[in-house]
Amino acid sequence: MCDYTFRNGEKCPEPAIEGSRFCVLHVPFPEDNEDPEYQRLKEMKEEKTKEKVNSGDFNFEGAILYSFDLPVKTEGDINFNDVRIKEDAKFESANIGGNVWFESANIGRNVWFESAKTGSDVWFRGIKIAGDALFNNVKIGGNVVFGGANIIGNTIFGGAEIIGYAWFESVNVGGETWFAKANIRGYILFRMANLGKNVNFIHAKIDGDALFAGSEIGENALFNSASFSGKVELIPIYVKGIVDFRDAKFSSHKAQENACRLAKNQCIKFGDNHEADKYFYREMEGKRKQKLEIFRWPEYILVQLIFGYGVRPLRTFCIWFGFILTFAIIYFSYQTLDPGSEFIEYFYLSTTTAMTPGFGGYKISPAWQGLALVEAFFGTFMWAAFITIFARKYMR
Repeated sequence: MCDYTFRNGEKCPEPAIEGSRFCVLHVPFPEDNEDPEYQRLKEMKEEKTKEKVNSGDFNFEGAILYSFDLPVKTEGDINFNDVRIKEDAKFESANIGGNVWFESANIGRNVWFESAKTGSDVWFRGIKIAGDALFNNVKIGGNVVFGGANIIGNTIFGGAEIIGYAWFESVNVGGETWFAKANIRGYILFRMANLGKNVNFIHAKIDGDALFAGSEIGENALFNSASFSGKVELIPIYVKGIVDFRDAKFSSHKAQENACRLAKNQCIKFGDNHEADKYFYREMEGKRKQKLEIFRWPEYILVQLIFGYGVRPLRTFCIWFGFILTFAIIYFSYQTLDPGSEFIEYFYLSTTTAMTPGFGGYKISPAWQGLALVEAFFGTFMWAAFITIFARKYMR
C-alpha cells in the first residue's frame, strides 16, 4: 500500500509501485528530466489520472503530476490539496457540483478555470502558482478563498460571478489583479495583500464590503464605473500609481467620502489638480450626505449647488448671471426706472447693482430700493466668490 497519508489521517489505498514506498500518483519525479524513468513515470501518471477521472474519482490530494488537462464534470468535490503539478492545471469549462480544493498546492505554470462552473466554494489558500491564475467568466456558487496565496503572474477574474465572498487576504500577486466586470455577491477582502501591478475593478459590482486596508499596489488602482453596496476600506494603503474612481457608484456615503479622498490625494501627488477637484467635490458630497437633515439641505443649496464646493467656477458664474438676469426682468416688468427705459438699461442696472456699490447712475423707484439692496448683498458676495474660485482653480 502507498505510504502517503492524507490530511484526515488515512493512508492512500493505492498500491505502491515497484521500488518505491508510494503509488504512481504520489511518487516524485526523478530530478533529471532526461532520465528514461522520468518519461516512464510521466506516462504512468497520465494514464492513472485518466483512469481516476473516467471513474469519477477526483481525490488527487498530494499527487505529483506533470500536468492536468482533462474534461471535468462531477456532482461532488474535487480535491487537489497539496498537489504538485509541474506544468499547467487546466479546468476550462469544468462543471463541478461541490467544492474545489487546491490548498497548499504548487503549480509550475498556469491554473485555468475559465468559463468553469462550481456549485460551492473554491479553496486556493496557500497555493503557489508560478504562472497565471485564470478565472475569466467563471461561475462560483459559493466563496473564493486565496488567502496567503503566492501567484507569480496575473490573477484574472474578468466577468466572474461569485455568489459568496472573495477572500484574498495576504495574497502576493506579481502581475495584474483583474476583476473587471466581475459580480461579487458578498464582500471582497484584500487586506495586507501585495499586488505587483495594476488592480482593475472597472465595471465590477460588489454587493458587500470592499476591504483593501494595509495593501500595497505596484501600479494603478482602477475602480471606475464600479458599483459598491457596502463600505469601502482603503486606509492605510500604498498605491504607486493613480487611483481611479470615476463614475463609481456608492450605496454608502462614507464609502464615497473615503474612496474619493484617496483618489484626490493621489491626483495631487501626481500634479493633476483638475481631477483632484472632481474627487474633492464627490468627497464633500459624500460627507454632506452623512449629516443631519437640518444641515444637509442648506449645505446642498448654498455650498454644493451654488458654489460647487469651491471647485466649479463656471457653475457659480452661470448661477450669478441667472441671478442678475432674473432681477433685470423683475425691474423691467414693473418699470422701476424712468418710463420708456429699454431692457438693456434694466440689465445694466441689475449688473452694476450685483457687482459694485450703487445703481450705476440710475435712479430706481424708492419702492424697489429694498429689493435692489437684497440683490446688491447676494450679487456682490457671489461675484467675489466666483473670482476666488476661478483664481484658485486656474492659477495654481
